[in-house]
Amino acid sequence: TRNDVGYGDVTILCRASTSFRAYEEALYRAGIPFVTVAGRGFYDRPEIRDLLNALISIADPTDDLALVGLLRSPAFAFPDSALYRLCKERRSNKQAPHLWDVLQQRGEQLLGEDGPRVKSFAHTVSEMHKLVGRARAADVLKAFLDRTDYRAALIQAGEGRAVRNVAKLVADAHASGIVAIAEFLEYVASLRDYGAREGEARATAEGAVRIMTVHKAKGLEFPVVVIGDITYGGRGRRDVLIDSDLGVLIPLTDDEDHLSAIYNLGSTRDKDREAAELDRLLYVAATRAKEKLILSGFIKHNQAGHGGTCAGWLGRIAEAHELGLEG
Repeated sequence: TRNDVGYGDVTILCRASTSFRAYEEALYRAGIPFVTVAGRGFYDRPEIRDLLNALISIADPTDDLALVGLLRSPAFAFPDSALYRLCKERRSNKQAPHLWDVLQQRGEQLLGEDGPRVKSFAHTVSEMHKLVGRARAADVLKAFLDRTDYRAALIQAGEGRAVRNVAKLVADAHASGIVAIAEFLEYVASLRDYGAREGEARATAEGAVRIMTVHKAKGLEFPVVVIGDITYGGRGRRDVLIDSDLGVLIPLTDDEDHLSAIYNLGSTRDKDREAAELDRLLYVAATRAKEKLILSGFIKHNQAGHGGTCAGWLGRIAEAHELGLEG
C-alpha cells in the first residue's frame, strides 16, 4: 500500500444516513475536512427548509404553508395539536381567510397553555416584516436568528452539522448580495432546479474525507474505504408485510400475543429476502475499496458484563469466518 494516502482518498460508507452524525462530529472535533454526500441537497436539509420558511413567512405572513412550517420548527416548536386548532378555526371562520389572521384574532384564546407564545411569535414576524425591502436578505436572516432560539435548540439537540449548515446558509446569503427576499428565494429555487448539490457546510470534496451511503457509492471506487456502521441492526418491529404470494399480512395477535401462522410464514420469507439483499449490499460496500478496507463496529456487553452477540454485517462476517468474537 502506498504511503501518501490523503484525506481525499478516504471514504466512509454507511448503510443508513442516521450513522453519519457520529463520524461528522468526530471528524469536526479532530479538525479533519470532510464532505457529506447525502441523498438530499443542501437546500433540502430540514434546518435549511426551516429558515427558508421563516424568510417566506416574514416576507408574506399570509403564506399558510410556510407559516405552519415556521410554527413547527425548533425556533418556536408549536405542537401539532395547536396547529390543528388553528387550521380548524381558519376553515370555519370566514373573517380569517389566513392562519396569520387566526393567530392575530384568536390565537391566544385557541391555544390554551401555548397561547402566551402566540403573541411573541406574531410580534417577531411583524418586526421582521418591517425589514423586508429595507435590508438585505442575509441581514433579515441574521436578525431572525438573533431574535430566536433556533441555533440554541439545534445545539441542545446535538445537531452540530445543522448548526454549521445554518452558518453556511447565512454566508451564502451574504455572498449573493441579494436584497429582496423574493429574489433570494428564487435564487435558491434555481439551485434546486439545476440539481446543485452543496457539500453541507464543506463545499469541496478535494482533500476531504467523504461520508456517504453504500447505495450512493455504487459504481464508484476509492483507495481507502471504511464501512462505518457494520453492526447496524435495521428494523426490529412488527410491520405490515406485503407478500407477492400471501398478500397483505397484518401483525394481529391473539389474547396470548401470538401472531398468526400466515404472518409468521410471511415474516420468515421477508427476513430471508432481506438477508440476501444485505449480503449483496455488503459485497457492494466491500468491493468499493481499491487498496484498503476498514470495518468499524462494536459488540455490546450483556447484562452480566460479558460480550454479547454480534449484530448486523459483523455477525454475518464473524459467523462465516468463525472469528469467535461473541462472548
